[in-house]
Amino acid sequence: MKQQVKALVTGRLACFTRPEVKAEPITYKVITPSAARGVLEAIYWKPEFKYSITKISVLNWPTYVTIMQNGLKNKQSLRAGPISINEDRTQRTTTYLQDVGYILYADIVCDKEEDLFKHRSIFNRRILNGQCHHTPVLGLRECAARFGPVHDDIKPVPWTEDLGVVLYGIVYSSGKSPCTPIFYNPEVVNGSIEVPQLSIKVGKS
Repeated sequence: MKQQVKALVTGRLACFTRPEVKAEPITYKVITPSAARGVLEAIYWKPEFKYSITKISVLNWPTYVTIMQNGLKNKQSLRAGPISINEDRTQRTTTYLQDVGYILYADIVCDKEEDLFKHRSIFNRRILNGQCHHTPVLGLRECAARFGPVHDDIKPVPWTEDLGVVLYGIVYSSGKSPCTPIFYNPEVVNGSIEVPQLSIKVGKS
């Protein structure tokens, strides 16, 4: 059982990191389904239902900005002891998307039909009032997202492109490989991506 919801999401910066590039993070061209779920869950989440992303509409052409940041080579821990910032400091560049805008479409999926309408109503009310459980982000924590209702005059950009292999989500388990990435091959057609419903248990982003 499911009910569709949608949200307008914008941000000054976004970074949906390509997992094959770790030293110098580089973003995908568009938001990933796992990141889209994370945005919706930040607005409204309950354990009895889940979001299934069905469509992503892109409102702005992808443009990039590269920012150099200071960081540390190692993580501090009680076992390793203190870290000297002067000795451990390193610089890295991150490639972000700038001035992004998306319309996220998703199905609320749960077992009880009466709960579907309740959750959809609460979600829409929170969208209208600008309420959220915690600040939604566009990939990285420093990329805060703004959200609001979708108006009829908002149209996607006239963009068509095969995006190649993109991260779909993460499967979590308790085995030797607790996190397994799942990929898919999205195509932007007239500014929109139809997201397939893969039959996997996708973890939260």
